Amino acid sequence: MREFSILLPCYNGEKYLEQAINSVLKQDYKNWELIIIDGKSTDNSHKIISKYSRLDMRIKWLKYKDSGVSNALNYALDFAKGDVIGYLGFDDYYQMGIFKKIINFLEKHQNFSWVYGNSYSIYPDNGFRVLIKPGRFSYNALFLGNFVGLQNVFLNKEILMLYKFDENNKYSMDYELWFRLFLKYRPLYIQEIISYNIQQKNNISSQSSKKGMSGMVEVENVVKTNAETSFQKLLVLLTRFPRFKGVLFRLYKLVNSSYCI
Repeated sequence: MREFSILLPCYNGEKYLEQAINSVLKQDYKNWELIIIDGKSTDNSHKIISKYSRLDMRIKWLKYKDSGVSNALNYALDFAKGDVIGYLGFDDYYQMGIFKKIINFLEKHQNFSWVYGNSYSIYPDNGFRVLIKPGRFSYNALFLGNFVGLQNVFLNKEILMLYKFDENNKYSMDYELWFRLFLKYRPLYIQEIISYNIQQKNNISSQSSKKGMSGMVEVENVVKTNAETSFQKLLVLLTRFPRFKGVLFRLYKLVNSSYCI
């Protein structure tokens, strides 16, 4: 029977942490473990983690003082017992019933490498929520941007152990990993909502999207490093201009079910 190992790095996540934990606890598929990595929080996160780890033995607390999310995830991987690895930020939460849907999907794809799906971005300040529906895409489409957040992906543990996360990347470790994985392993797409991501002003995904911040520089470096063909370099060049980038994104959305550039 397949087992999920969900990795949850936390730092001062008291506001949303319980919601994240409960979204795993309330899954109707029960063969899972939740590994929380937190050795540095100064708020009430440790009290919350201690409470839930005592309530359910499947919740494990690694009191590790990591040097960033990538480092925390690589450290936690060595403790993971499951064959399916998932990631959950402390400000993310899973769709109810998604574990069972993933298991049913993987019964038809026994030798899977990685599978991704849809999500919602939640904006608590104004009550908006935005559906993120990446559809199927190709390797070259990655040069238009990162369509798939790490919280919307489940990975084969054996493959992830070979690749791991590049610890030089603090904000875009998932994006960088997709480039490396895609060269050998085609991802599977499941048309289900996997997770909800709360867009805080200070979370990693928000920081990396702000112009001029180190996250944006990191993303640009990831794309430049992987652009080898003239076509890929052209895509990188075009995405620097907002008007062209908007056109490319609209084109992608029109044909994302069969995108193959």
